[in-house]
Amino acid sequence: MDKKIFNAVFQEKKNIKFHMPGHKGRNFSGAGWENFDTTELQGTDNLREPKGVIHEVLHDIAQIYHADRSLISVNGATAGIMAGIMGTISPGEKLIVPRNSHTSVHNALYYGRISPVFIEPVYDKLGYPVSIDPLDIEKAFRENENVKGIMITNPTYYGTCCDIHHIKELCRRYRAALIIDEAHGAHLEFNSSYPVSGLEAGGDVVIQSTHKILSSLNQGALVHIKNDLTHGSRITAHLNRLQTSSPSYPIMISVESSVKWMYEHGKMLLDDLSRYYDRVEEELKFTGINMMADRLKDMDTVQDFDKSKLWLDVGCLQKAGIDAGRELLETYHIQVEIYDGRTVLAMMGAGTKSEDVEALITALKALDLKAKRQGNMPMSKNKTTVKFPGIPGKIMEPWEADSLAKSKCKLEASLGKVSGGYIIPYPPGVPVLIPGELICRDVIEHIKSLAPGSVIGLDEMDRIEIIGGEAI
Repeated sequence: MDKKIFNAVFQEKKNIKFHMPGHKGRNFSGAGWENFDTTELQGTDNLREPKGVIHEVLHDIAQIYHADRSLISVNGATAGIMAGIMGTISPGEKLIVPRNSHTSVHNALYYGRISPVFIEPVYDKLGYPVSIDPLDIEKAFRENENVKGIMITNPTYYGTCCDIHHIKELCRRYRAALIIDEAHGAHLEFNSSYPVSGLEAGGDVVIQSTHKILSSLNQGALVHIKNDLTHGSRITAHLNRLQTSSPSYPIMISVESSVKWMYEHGKMLLDDLSRYYDRVEEELKFTGINMMADRLKDMDTVQDFDKSKLWLDVGCLQKAGIDAGRELLETYHIQVEIYDGRTVLAMMGAGTKSEDVEALITALKALDLKAKRQGNMPMSKNKTTVKFPGIPGKIMEPWEADSLAKSKCKLEASLGKVSGGYIIPYPPGVPVLIPGELICRDVIEHIKSLAPGSVIGLDEMDRIEIIGGEAI
């Protein structure tokens, strides 16, 4: 397929540049990043109100994904999610939100003055949030008036998928919009053996990252709108307010390229990734390392699993005192997405090759052998489960906390106080505390269990922001 934005920018390269940006297309970085970095010109169109080549690309992408309208975000799925929520739900209306939603969802609630109806996610036996229960959603609809939509994350960060068809039926019954954070699912459209995509399942607004599994540069994302073009104009307006007025043409080129590459090669790529997944599973069969998806097969609320995610229970390594994340990186030069002390998440994508997977298999088998030779450490030192805190009590809305005096205190001293800021472990970027919530023991213990330096909102002295009080 023709790469239209690339071609338009390439045509502009022959001109002498007396316009932004200041590098004029010349190589100051030494890496050549400036080569296709341009601005809104007669031939390159304008992302904020496209009428030319960008308009054509958005039409192409909408056709590929079977959307009524598609938008490009150069500020990531974060800006897309915020625009999708605020363009669909009005101030004062309610939105059903699983508590393990990304921080961008909470930002949208804050700026949009939208009242959340929080529901607990479904946890597996180790304590990971892996799905949502449609019965909890139906209960939230029944018990709350003025609910205008539900926000779900599907697939989750770990690759688990909920019963999206059942949830869509509830939305129809209660006349509510279904907004889907599909940041980890832009690839699902291209292979029917993978979980159902959000648009195919009836999502009204679906937001995707094109850099997580697809091949675009970081910050590339898409917003798809289905069925209701009135919401489409509001979402477009909010997206224009939220993202830069100087959009990156390299990001836009990469978004278009990544989608069109998947359109042509996606089925084959995803078949390869599925085969890689199966090979890892087979090779680890006689080790102590287990595929987390196998542990979830008896959970009714987990409908499917995305095989681009290698989510591994490495508890056997941890019991032997082996830090799997550090060993993989320092000994085998393998950087995984996350190691949380109990599981490893290794994400595959458009650039994954068979030799990468073989290197991972070799490293994991070697670590398993090392663990067997070392034997188990005392059980008191083992992290056998991951304890995610429940929903804290709400004292006030986040925006109401803005104008109040705040201070900082040590994490241990914050018990019973009201949070003055967001506490966000990253990755995956899911808040465990938002402003205006009561700080409970479960939250404190969860924060203490996280890796040093991985928590946004906790300063270098392990202090947390609270409403009122004196600094400690």
